[in-house]
Amino acid sequence: MSKLITANVNYGFYLTIVILASLFFKLYTVDFSLPVNSDNLSYTLHAISISHGNFAQNPQRGAGWPLFASIFLTPVSSDNLVDYSVIIRGLTLGISSFTIIAVYLLGTKFFNKKYAFIMACLFAFEPHLNFQSSLGLSEPLFHLVMISGFYFLLSNKNKFFFVSFLLAGLTWWIRLNGFMVFIAFSLIYLINFRKSSNYLRNYGVCVAIFLLVMSPMLIQRYEQFGNPVYVWYADKIFAGTYLASLSENAENQNGGAVGYIEKNGINAFVQNFIIKGMHNILLTVAKLTFPYLFVLVIPGMILSFKKHDENKRELIRANWIMILITISVLIIPFAVVAEKRFVYYLLPFLIIFAVISINRVVGYGIKKWSLTSSRANVFLIIFISVVVLSSGFYVSKYGKPDSILENEKIKFANYVFENLNGKMLNDPSPVFEYFNYVKVNKLHVIKNIGITNKQDSDTFLNSIDNNVSRLYVNGTTLHEVISNGEKYELKYIVSSDQNVFYPFLDNVYANERNFPYLIKIFDSTASGFSKLKVKVFEIDYQQFYSKND
Repeated sequence: MSKLITANVNYGFYLTIVILASLFFKLYTVDFSLPVNSDNLSYTLHAISISHGNFAQNPQRGAGWPLFASIFLTPVSSDNLVDYSVIIRGLTLGISSFTIIAVYLLGTKFFNKKYAFIMACLFAFEPHLNFQSSLGLSEPLFHLVMISGFYFLLSNKNKFFFVSFLLAGLTWWIRLNGFMVFIAFSLIYLINFRKSSNYLRNYGVCVAIFLLVMSPMLIQRYEQFGNPVYVWYADKIFAGTYLASLSENAENQNGGAVGYIEKNGINAFVQNFIIKGMHNILLTVAKLTFPYLFVLVIPGMILSFKKHDENKRELIRANWIMILITISVLIIPFAVVAEKRFVYYLLPFLIIFAVISINRVVGYGIKKWSLTSSRANVFLIIFISVVVLSSGFYVSKYGKPDSILENEKIKFANYVFENLNGKMLNDPSPVFEYFNYVKVNKLHVIKNIGITNKQDSDTFLNSIDNNVSRLYVNGTTLHEVISNGEKYELKYIVSSDQNVFYPFLDNVYANERNFPYLIKIFDSTASGFSKLKVKVFEIDYQQFYSKND
């Protein structure tokens, strides 16, 4: 068995086994009968729009992933969003599986084939990535393109440098924060290859290739929004909180960083966006790498500063640049939206440090304890087995979606669109997951879905007329939310046992009698729902003001 990871092993064969095993873990959490229901729905609708010839861009998201997916959606002619969801999920599953090969090839730049294989295994069985791979989001394609670009950048040949910057341009197409990849690649090239002949001229060619790849997207965004790098949340992020940035009544939405500093001072900016952002990133990465990666990454980072024959300094430096630059770009957004999937792309680069730890431990054992090569291989096999078992444990914790609960969410969304008329308080809680799916299905707009030129988010959905809409209202108390919401015609309060933006609604759900100005019109328990816990109240403003005079 130890022959598995010896120098002469057929790594292609065993890599195939790893990919298939990883795919099994990925499929474990998938229910193809359910539609996409969040950001993945927005990407799917955008892809459908492109497949029908509408190439307008979403101001909130990159066009690269929908553009790629549209190739596979074009032959589909269906009124059922689930049909498109199956294809989108299948694409991300395939891409994430193929990325294991890219990670292995990247590993060969840093290590011999044995440890490159270990690196591929750590990536293949990372539970968060396995769960995320089936969601139909843009991250799997982003990871594949970025890792491939990094691989070519480390290949020490001009033609490969050019390919790496072409791929850097594609990352910006896929995700609007992909510009960070260009910055990181530029620094790596200018530092690591500064002694090469004609390196500045070649860098100029690299930049030209990057801009050439980017130009269609930049031109389109300029024509559509009047700004080639327009992102709808660029100023909104400085409202201070995620809720505030989304809310109708948010302050400081258009002042940007300068406006925030002028109003609140530089100390508040540093505290609320720089320090908080760094804290959120470090905490999220720590949680993301727990348990086994966490204990390997930190020692590997320390060991990376020590000279070692197997790790060329320029490669280690390049890895540090990728991590530090890409983190720095996320600091301010992460102070407001600490979403862990936004840092998943760090995992391949962190895994490099983890493998350094393993490599040095085995090397130390061989040198100091006269550990035989065969015993070292057995140790590595045991380690891989522990990784696989740990991955299986965490994937099992995710589990498959509860079909009863998910269908009750769809049933509730149908109730809303069939019975309510007006604006309801929005919240990113699970009870709202299928609202947009039901909205699209009920209005039969899949085949002619399109993007408007409005400078707001998810313009496919916001441009569709319907009897009920959702509204974010900034506020820290129920009284504040209702008072602020009145001028925006807020009519309904939806409360569940899993409120996110409005935790005070937990009290409304549990103690409705304390709020006589909220007239209950729906109770999932009373309506025969077995798992979904949600209540809908209509606001009686007359009672509200008489109660609070």
